[in-house]
Amino acid sequence: DGHGRGNVADASTREQSWQKPGGSLLRRLDVFLSEPLRRSPPEELGRLRMLVLITLVLVLLDGLTIGFLPVSPQPWLHGFVVALSLGLYAGALRLLRWHANVETAAMMVCSTIGLMLVFMASTSQWPYSASHAASMLLPALSVYLLGPRRGFFITLPVSLFIALVHPLRFTVFGTLTGAPAVQVWMLDTSAAFCMVGSWAVSWLHSSARDLAYQAREQALRTLSESEHKLNALIENTDDQVCSLDLQGRLIVANSAMRRAYRERFGREPLPGEPILS
Repeated sequence: DGHGRGNVADASTREQSWQKPGGSLLRRLDVFLSEPLRRSPPEELGRLRMLVLITLVLVLLDGLTIGFLPVSPQPWLHGFVVALSLGLYAGALRLLRWHANVETAAMMVCSTIGLMLVFMASTSQWPYSASHAASMLLPALSVYLLGPRRGFFITLPVSLFIALVHPLRFTVFGTLTGAPAVQVWMLDTSAAFCMVGSWAVSWLHSSARDLAYQAREQALRTLSESEHKLNALIENTDDQVCSLDLQGRLIVANSAMRRAYRERFGREPLPGEPILS
């Protein structure tokens, strides 16, 4: 049926993706997914692999951060936060591997990224730390992994922190005055605006992708329904109908054709055998 053909097509698509360059990497990422998640449709499977890859990269970054803890101005505080983030990332991978809980795992990863950005900007003595380019990754990843609405609720608090709290720390409650203070306000406000803009662009892209996916699914359903109606019409007609390849070998035959063949030769025709000879 149509559902069965869809599963076969999905499996074929996954098999072809493994044969392409980088296919072995995709198989290694699948190790972190439960068996039900590995059978997800190709588009969803790609999102799951992206989630796993992002989490592993973040784990690697935390591992590198541990190497710099001896020269950190607050090694115990930074060590505790890094250990906490590692625990959250490990928990997300465990949810994907053993519980197939995608939404919770994605929420844990995106929330941890946001908390780490806020923490690093709060403890850094560099006044321009909040306008780092890494903060632009949060809205794009959160929209891709969680959707526009949840991505907005993760992006908004971080952008407000960057636009208001961080510059207040170095100007009103700090020592920066004059041109440096104005520069910090401009940079932080611009960074926050860009974060919200990145969320909006990701939302528009996600919406366009969802519309395209829905249109494709509707086209496939329409095609499947038309195919089912055509098959029913051919099967129920009294005319003998069959389909042959270029070598005259049988592909498919309706019931009337099979019945006539059985009456003439004492058996039904087999797919792949010559009919015209």
